[in-house]
Amino acid sequence: MIRIIVVSYILILFNFNIGICQSLLTPFELDSNKTATYQECIDFYKTLARKSSMIHVLSGGHSDVSFPIHIVVIDKDGLTDPKEIRNKKRSIILINNGIHPGEPEGIDASMIFARKMVLDKASLAYLNRVTIIIIPIYNIGGSLLRNSTSRVNQNGPMAYGFRGNRQNLDLNRDFIKCDSKNAKTFSNIFNQWNPDILIDNHTSDGADYTYNITLLASQRNKLNVILGDYMYNKFIPSIYASMNLLNEPLVPYVNVEDIPDHGIYDFMDSPRFSSGYAAIHNSLAFMIETHMLKSYHLRVKATITLMQQFMYYASSHAQEIIDARADAFKYDKHLKVFPISWKFDETQHDSIWFSGYEAEYKPSQIHSSNRLIYNRTRPYVKKIPFYNKYVPQIKVEKPKFYIIPQSYDRVIELLKINGVKMTKLNVDTMIFGSFYKILHYKTTDLPYENHYLHSKIEVEKINMKYPYFKGDYLIHTDQNNIRFIIETLEPQAPDSYFAWNYFDGILMRKEYFSDYLFEDKAYQLLEENAELRNLFNQYINSDSLSTNNLSDRLEFIYNHSVYCEPYFNIYPVGRIEF
Repeated sequence: MIRIIVVSYILILFNFNIGICQSLLTPFELDSNKTATYQECIDFYKTLARKSSMIHVLSGGHSDVSFPIHIVVIDKDGLTDPKEIRNKKRSIILINNGIHPGEPEGIDASMIFARKMVLDKASLAYLNRVTIIIIPIYNIGGSLLRNSTSRVNQNGPMAYGFRGNRQNLDLNRDFIKCDSKNAKTFSNIFNQWNPDILIDNHTSDGADYTYNITLLASQRNKLNVILGDYMYNKFIPSIYASMNLLNEPLVPYVNVEDIPDHGIYDFMDSPRFSSGYAAIHNSLAFMIETHMLKSYHLRVKATITLMQQFMYYASSHAQEIIDARADAFKYDKHLKVFPISWKFDETQHDSIWFSGYEAEYKPSQIHSSNRLIYNRTRPYVKKIPFYNKYVPQIKVEKPKFYIIPQSYDRVIELLKINGVKMTKLNVDTMIFGSFYKILHYKTTDLPYENHYLHSKIEVEKINMKYPYFKGDYLIHTDQNNIRFIIETLEPQAPDSYFAWNYFDGILMRKEYFSDYLFEDKAYQLLEENAELRNLFNQYINSDSLSTNNLSDRLEFIYNHSVYCEPYFNIYPVGRIEF
């Protein structure tokens, strides 16, 4: 009896036909505090595919375990070829679920959403102009590590997957570095389908407030200006308005330093994140973030509602979206200077209406200090600051070509997966171009997602000759993927391949000198080379503390002599600017 009541309640809640056959009911619909297992999820989609020719379940590629990452294609004509779908002038939405399997709303919501799209006659008209691609569960390894404790602050479901994959990596930090098979598969899927819109489903941590769901849109200032204007002036306002009409109000992702009253800070989604990765491919990118303290059935319901609004908008404005992306690619190809690093502008902010709870403080039971609580008996609606302005910190001029040694095969592989066009040198060539000498960088003290990430990178741009060999790769910058190329190959970009340690070999000397043997040679160099002697005199008369140390003086002479390794600290990706 209890199960019948729950089933009826869920079906009525989502406005579904109670006549749906048992095989097409999801585990969530049978128990509103339950999320589907990996096998239940895939079996559901395969059953649905047998009921409708509009849906196909395909293997997208390898995951971190033996099961493949599936993609579910929903197309009115049953098409599974992206080119054929594009010929129908349909916009393409890619929905990613279970990147963090402990945040499973998208898994359950997408199952119900997919069923509604192919079995509900009222939904068929929308599929005239939109095709939907669903990744049912992206982090399969994490979803198999099912437990009921790893999300200690979350209100349901009863059991769920684990955040990390089988290498214990956070896959929402892996889209550029691609340490996981999952990320390589995702890159292949993404570049094969080239989605107009990416939706990545999550659950948020943090402050307490009234909203069931929040929206993280890719940060405006760093976007291609055409897409930024379109997203923030047309797309997003329409989504907010429709959600308000449905009594499921939205607010920007609640990213705070202490409490929301003091302001929300716009999240800078660099390319390591799903939305940042999609953005440098000029896709309209969004992360849906439900609120962890709301009941699970409300979070799933809100996710379904928001995905439907995305689908409705994409269907009604398909050509507009397609044209905006095409214009964005044209704009990028003619852009000469690209920002690659951004900093938060704390002097500017907008104001938004926010529905929250009064923050209070009471004595801690385990410490002498006070603790924060949100008083749900004292809700408020008021305007708060929204700090959403970022300004460029570093800009680079686009060269005509980049050139990279073939020995950096992992970098070459990732560029190819992301659709970067390259040509091989036919002969060994001494290239004269501009190169970066790495002057300074900061590295994390502890491992960060399998790496010791570099940041605050300082470079000196120098013109020099550098040897390249037959088979090395020349990359013309007159191509659609120029944003991806620049964000990964310019070392000062926060998610460049240099920052992720793919070029660390250049940061170590391979030859050196012995002090007691080199001193005579150093003295001889100073005697014979007036330019070096002048540099040395400037050095010893400077304020540097190292000038009183013999080893440091010898090192200065060595570094400015012909004996120093010519390519030490020289970033090997050359820039040809003529």
